[in-house]
Amino acid sequence: MSAGIEISMDDAQIEALDRYIAATAPGSGRQAAIAAIVEQALRAYGGSQSDAADEGLKPEQLNSSNDY
Repeated sequence: MSAGIEISMDDAQIEALDRYIAATAPGSGRQAAIAAIVEQALRAYGGSQSDAADEGLKPEQLNSSNDY
């Protein structure tokens, strides 16, 4: 699931964002760059849901009904 969000940035922030894109992911758009920056910040903070999804089931939760 994804949701739209609108933000306002001043000229200096937009210029810095464009420099970040040029240095890290040339050809990417601002929307993708902002999403990547937010994801990196959430991982550093420990609040990213992406990390939790990769953990899988705990051994005690495994049984024949979830054996894929």
